[in-house]
Amino acid sequence: MATVDRESEEQAAGDVATRLATAPFVRIVARADGDGVAAAGVLGRALAAEGVPFQVTTGRTAADRAARARADVDGETLLAGAAPALGEAIELPEGAGTAPLSVRAWRVADDLLDDRGERSRTATLALAGAVAAGVTPGTAGTAPLLETVDPERRPGVVTPTTAVDGLAHSTLVHGPFSGSPERVRETLGPVASPDDAETAHRLASATALTALNADGATAAAAGAIERALRPRVAGPLETVGGYADVLDAAARESPGAAVALALGHDAREPALTAWREHGRRAHEAVRTAATSRYDGLLAVRVDRAPAATVARLTAAYRSPEPVVAVVADGAAAAAVRPDVADAPELDRAVRTALDGEAAVDATSRPVVARLPETTEPTTFVAGLREALS
Repeated sequence: MATVDRESEEQAAGDVATRLATAPFVRIVARADGDGVAAAGVLGRALAAEGVPFQVTTGRTAADRAARARADVDGETLLAGAAPALGEAIELPEGAGTAPLSVRAWRVADDLLDDRGERSRTATLALAGAVAAGVTPGTAGTAPLLETVDPERRPGVVTPTTAVDGLAHSTLVHGPFSGSPERVRETLGPVASPDDAETAHRLASATALTALNADGATAAAAGAIERALRPRVAGPLETVGGYADVLDAAARESPGAAVALALGHDAREPALTAWREHGRRAHEAVRTAATSRYDGLLAVRVDRAPAATVARLTAAYRSPEPVVAVVADGAAAAAVRPDVADAPELDRAVRTALDGEAAVDATSRPVVARLPETTEPTTFVAGLREALS
């Protein structure tokens, strides 16, 4: 059965690759998160290698992507992220099991790429996209990517830059050090700037202990912190996880910078700038936002903070309840604590809470929604509580 599934996946990927390679033009419509942007980058690089003109555009919700995909184009439209039925638009083959968008994109791109170096670079990008989707490397279809990239594992923390800068702005971990380089130096001291493997190991230990022993830290943090430790070294930004973090933060903060980075353009600094600003705002919100606790739900109210990242960090490190709902100006996000075994169907619950009126992205993690102007935050929270009960 596994052989049949693999052959079916390869056939489906090959069919999409053939259709793209023969198109006069390809428009890629991607979900505006790290996984979606990585998928767009993987496909864009493959199309560039084939000499096929293309364009990448992003959308935060399925409705946003559908609107972009409906625009007339003399060629093919490919969706890297679910959208309502769009007739002739190409969707990435799902294959057996649940694989991130970036992994599914790599299966298609690998059919188009002959250059070994470009295959390795796109595999690294796809692996980063999978990590951004919350996947542990080696699972969910990423084993071939690991084999192709063969990243070295080192002691220390997962960052895209120096340890001080990385821990200040990383959205893989939240602790007393998060939010600014000064906090990192004050909290972690000399080990914050490791110059050898032993100091890097001590930094990882100090980071974990500080995050887990912080006021308000929950048991879920013990599992969540693993994403920020023992980095895999590969890619243009120090580590695979650091690359993933920048792609995801930049996709939510400044999609153009994220897309440019994923396509291999000279966009390192704009992407890092977006990542720093995103991380700073997210950590400040996790630390200071007003919260309301209910049975099974922690509601968080923020103003201009990134709702999805705040929801994910709060669920992973701070929430005493299994579900976190973050409401911002015109947007909402919902996440499940990572240690919850029997997770509720958040996409269904969010849709129910909004009476199906809002643009909800059920495939995004966290689930995100664009709130109607007429919907009060308290009304949404009350509706979500009822839908989850």
